[in-house]
Amino acid sequence: MHGQNPPCICLQQIAALAGMEILTYDSEFTLVVLAISSLYFLFVASPLLMASFEILRKRREIKRPWLFLGTVAVIAYGLFSTILLLLLVPLMFYDAFVAPQLIAAKFYYPEFLLSLGNAVEKYGWIILPLLLVVLSLVSTVKISKRWAVICNAISS
Repeated sequence: MHGQNPPCICLQQIAALAGMEILTYDSEFTLVVLAISSLYFLFVASPLLMASFEILRKRREIKRPWLFLGTVAVIAYGLFSTILLLLLVPLMFYDAFVAPQLIAAKFYYPEFLLSLGNAVEKYGWIILPLLLVVLSLVSTVKISKRWAVICNAISS
């Protein structure tokens, strides 16, 4: 008991009374999970990070940096949401409602749509952040080139 902090002892005692066991992971696994989750966070925050990097890189050229940051983020996340809506909703609708009826009626149905839906369900957590990084890069570069014209149009 000496050397352990009281909250840890308290949790172990409560778990023992409840007949449960507190599972812990080794440090290598914890570091791998921490590294993967940190990388995932960087991918998901890429519109903000890339716009911030562009603001720092072109400090004197970019007027209204907060507006630039917000504009890039809104466009990147908006394009991402639109692509998800236009692609995934019909695909999931087909997987959930149309394909089971066609299978039950023994009609021909395009199996590649089911495999595509299954692939998105299994591997979407890898593919979608990469798509967001690409959209952030494209929107940051495109808006950065035209930002002076956009700011002049806003102010006049």
